[in-house]
Amino acid sequence: MKDPDSAKFRNWAAYEVSNGDRIVCGEVNAKNSYGAYVGFDPFYVRLRGRETISAQTSGAAVTGCNRAASGSMMVMPK
Repeated sequence: MKDPDSAKFRNWAAYEVSNGDRIVCGEVNAKNSYGAYVGFDPFYVRLRGRETISAQTSGAAVTGCNRAASGSMMVMPK
């Protein structure tokens, strides 16, 4: 990021799923084009090594994070 303060993160959690991918969940508060923070929103990022496989915010992020936290997320190896 050009401005390290353009996004604030909180309530981080990380989970490993069945194929070794990692799911990182939490909340992010990012600045809009006017430079104002817009409020915390849930996020979900799925990582394979250093590669981002998918990223979501809002309702889809909550669903993915809940599945990862409960251990019910199963991912087939590639």
